[in-house]
Amino acid sequence: MWGGLDWLLILFLGVCRLLGLAPPEQSERENIIQNILAVLVLVVVVSSVLAVIGTLVLK
Repeated sequence: MWGGLDWLLILFLGVCRLLGLAPPEQSERENIIQNILAVLVLVVVVSSVLAVIGTLVLK
């Protein structure tokens, strides 16, 4: 369970950093990992929203 919470924290910090809300106080490797995870999360959220809109339009 703690592993999942750690990943959620990493994703949250990555999204905050991508939006410019978090101070850059980490190593370069952690920054790269968080940026990649943040972009993946944003892609998943946007694609799921578009899928919901598409199913509503096609009904």
